[in-house]
Amino acid sequence: MVLSDYKDYYGSSAQLLNDIKELGKESFSREILVLCRSKGESNYIEAKIQFERGVLLDENSYNGIINCRVHASHVKTLKETDNE
Repeated sequence: MVLSDYKDYYGSSAQLLNDIKELGKESFSREILVLCRSKGESNYIEAKIQFERGVLLDENSYNGIINCRVHASHVKTLKETDNE
């Protein structure tokens, strides 16, 4: 199993990274919402949550784009756990 860089990663938004630099990491909080088994599963869940929360419509969100490419085989395990 390969771990992500979640301990050091805050995002890819230039505005967010600039605010972290100016305001300091202590001004921000992070929370793991879902533990995923694969990068494909993570991509799917991340996009799903972003759409559900309407991040592109929220002027207080750092999200300016939702970009993902996920194949059905990447989320097969999600389908299996939904049926349990």
